[in-house]
Amino acid sequence: MGDANYDKHPLYFNLKLGTSEDSLFKYCPAIAVGAFSVGLQKTGVYRTDYNVMYGEIAKTIPVLGRVSVGFYTGNAKALIDETGKAANSGLLLSLDRTITEISDKLWIGIDYMGGNNFMGGISFGASWAFSKNVSVILGYDIWNDKKVFYNTANFNANSFTTQLDINF
Repeated sequence: MGDANYDKHPLYFNLKLGTSEDSLFKYCPAIAVGAFSVGLQKTGVYRTDYNVMYGEIAKTIPVLGRVSVGFYTGNAKALIDETGKAANSGLLLSLDRTITEISDKLWIGIDYMGGNNFMGGISFGASWAFSKNVSVILGYDIWNDKKVFYNTANFNANSFTTQLDINF
């Protein structure tokens, strides 16, 4: 399902720079900074310049998996709550783990993005790697404020997502 208004401006940019765990000093967490949903449509109802910037640290804990914590901020005119006020920043939390007890190809994760904007919510996902460079992700999203996400008080649904990753 798509939105023809957003489909008129389908180009978004993403950037991420990071270090791996222990790369700077012993016991150092992984560190990442980046931006996502940087779009080109800067005006109107269907603007795409969310321009979300974030910083995050992550550390792998034996048996539990990789735990990440961070913060994001974005365009205050595009990331708004149901009343139209800026809701453009918040907490980022996640836990992910490869389920080696079953297969090295199976991964699960849970992510939380704070904020009562249309991106805020909790997501659960699982991935299967068909090969080193190809995997599929299935996810379920529970939105923090469904009125913002669907722009109506009458629609009260979460979402199911799929993603095919092909790494070159």
